[in-house]
Amino acid sequence: MCTVVTIRMFAQRHGWPLVRTTVELWHERIPSARGAAKSDHFHRAIHLEGRLTKEQRARLIQVAGHCPVSETLRSSSVIDTAEAT
Repeated sequence: MCTVVTIRMFAQRHGWPLVRTTVELWHERIPSARGAAKSDHFHRAIHLEGRLTKEQRARLIQVAGHCPVSETLRSSSVIDTAEAT
């Protein structure tokens, strides 16, 4: 939800024709190279609907990484973000 709100606010502020945004998210615990410890990996696929340019889409994906929840999780986790195909 935080990702969608952040993207929508950015697109509205710039007057971009974003119609709808949905996010798929999944999580996995991956063993670290050091052995017993595991790290959290979040994978996020973002669906952007609207007549957006390639540059606008890329910028919105970049902006998604700056939502408050992502910023908080990034301190102890890995978050991979990509536009869904």
